[in-house]
Amino acid sequence: MKISARLFFLLLPVTLAGCAAAAPSRQDSHPQPPDKSTAKTSLDWSGSYAGNLPCADCAGIRMTISLRNDDHYLLTRQYASNKAEGIFRSQGSFHWLPGASEIELSSADGSGERFQVVENALVPLTGEGKALELGGKRWVLHKVSSQDSAQALYASYRWQLSKLPGYQTVATANGKKPYLVFDPAERSVSGWDGCNRIAGRVALGAENTLRFPALVSTRMACLGSNAGLETAFSTALNATRSFTWHGNLLDLQGENGKRLAQFTELAEPESSGH
Repeated sequence: MKISARLFFLLLPVTLAGCAAAAPSRQDSHPQPPDKSTAKTSLDWSGSYAGNLPCADCAGIRMTISLRNDDHYLLTRQYASNKAEGIFRSQGSFHWLPGASEIELSSADGSGERFQVVENALVPLTGEGKALELGGKRWVLHKVSSQDSAQALYASYRWQLSKLPGYQTVATANGKKPYLVFDPAERSVSGWDGCNRIAGRVALGAENTLRFPALVSTRMACLGSNAGLETAFSTALNATRSFTWHGNLLDLQGENGKRLAQFTELAEPESSGH
C-alpha cells in the first residue's frame, strides 16, 4: 500500500514520538552497579580492640585483640579471679567469612572464635553466629588504638606500682600500693596514688608514645611514712612520654627514655575501694 507524501509527513512526528518514548534513557541503559562495600573494604578495621567479657566460672575476662593488615592477630586474656596467674597470650591468622563482615580466628586449639566487625568495635559471636548478649547487654570490644601497643595497657585489669625511683618501698602504711586501671571503652585511666584517687584521659600514639593529659585527683591530706609518694607518683605520670611492656611488667618512660615508674599486672579487677 502506498502512502501519500502528505500523509507520511503527518505520521512522522507521531512515529518519532513513539520511538522516543520507547527508547531507554541514558541512565537506564547504564544502570549503576550494586553497592558492594563490606566491613573489610569500607571500615578502618586494623588496630587494637579491648573490653571485658562475661565468664561462666569467674568474675569476667579482660580481652584484647589486635588485627593486622596481613591477616594476623595477637590476642590476650586475663581472668578476673584470684586464682589467675597472669595474662594468657595467643597469636595466629584470621580469615574473613562470606560477606566480609565477620572474621574467624585460626588458632592452634581449633576454637575458631568469630567476631562481627563494625565501626570501631568487634562483636564476639556465639557458636550459633549470634552477637554475644547476656544480662540484657550486648558485649563488645572497643577499638582503642590503631597500634598494637595498646595491647599492653588494656591487657590487665589493674597495673600495680612496683618501682618508683627514689623510694625503697611503694607500699603504704596499710600495705596497699598505688595502681592504674585503663578503661578501653572510655580510653581513660583511673587509679590511686597512695593517698588520692586519680583519673584522666589516655593519649596513645605510634611507637609506644603515651601521655596522660589533664589528670585530676581528690584532695585528701596525705600523712605517714610514705608522705610525698603521691606527689612523686603523679609527677611521673605527668612526665610520661612512652612505655614498654615486658611480660607482666609495664614501664613508663620520660622524654629521654628513662624509666619513671614500673608496674606489675594484678590478677583481679578493680574493687570499690582502693
